[in-house]
Formats: sequence, structure tokens, C-alpha cells
Amino acid sequence: MIAALASLVIALAAAPSSHDGDGSGRVDERGRYVSRVSPPNVIADQARATEEAFIPDEDCRNVDLPPMVVPVVAGERLSAYAFVTVRLCMSDRADHWNVRDEQHFLLDRLVKTAHAVPFRSSGRGAYDRSATEAAFIAEAEAMIGEGMVEEIHLLGGDIRPLNN
Repeated sequence: MIAALASLVIALAAAPSSHDGDGSGRVDERGRYVSRVSPPNVIADQARATEEAFIPDEDCRNVDLPPMVVPVVAGERLSAYAFVTVRLCMSDRADHWNVRDEQHFLLDRLVKTAHAVPFRSSGRGAYDRSATEAAFIAEAEAMIGEGMVEEIHLLGGDIRPLNN
């Protein structure tokens, strides 16, 4: 009985795999199937896109503020939080070193502004942040000076929905 069982195991181990020769994979030395198809790595693509977004723009003088949390509302209800880094593109007339020295005050003002003018959920994972960006520019210019901020970029945007 043991000899019959041993010969059956040897016969099954030596049997050709149905995956051999069709070009979709191979069987390794332990008899495991190894696919030759590599699925797309969405996380790596997202990380690469985020990394590229954080590369400083050569055409302007950037001031990156520390990361902050912006609420996201659907209707009048809090639905998520967005984790962003605010990048200010300063005009040539602006003293960006002074802005860097005072960035903690500016960040405080922008956090308060974000809670007053949050991102708006427009359904199916889409978010409208234009009102928040406009309010950020107005608040930054109120502190730094009129016309000192050319553009504002909200980098990152990792949005975490609440479990309501």
C-alpha cells in the first residue's frame, strides 16, 4: 500500500504541467506555477505621480508649508479629510524668506480657512477644491501682501473617507 502511494506521488510530480509551453508562465524548482504576467502596480504609479508633483517649479519661487488636513463635505455633512501640502508660488517682489519665517502663522490661518471653506465632494470620488484654493490665496495675500502670491498648489491630496 505504501509503495502504491509513493509511486502515485512520484507520477503526479513528474506529470507535465498544463502551464508548460503556453507562454503565460513557468513551473519553478518546487513545482509552483510562476506567472509571467505582471499586473499593473497602481500604487507605484500613484507614488511616482505624487513624487513628480512635489518637484519644485523652476519658474517661480516656492514656499512649501507643512502638511495640513482639509475637511471634505458632501452637502452639509463631513464626509472625509484630505491631507495636503500647500505650495505657494511667490511673485518676484515677495520676500519668500520672510514668508518662510512666518509660515507657522500662515499655516494657522489656512487651517482656519480650510474649515470655513472646505473641499466639496461632487460624488464618485471627485472633489471640488477651487473655492478652498481661492480662499487660501485671499488669506495668504491678506497676510503677505496683495499680488505677492502668483499661484497656489495643493499637493498630495490623500483623501480618507469617514465611516459614517
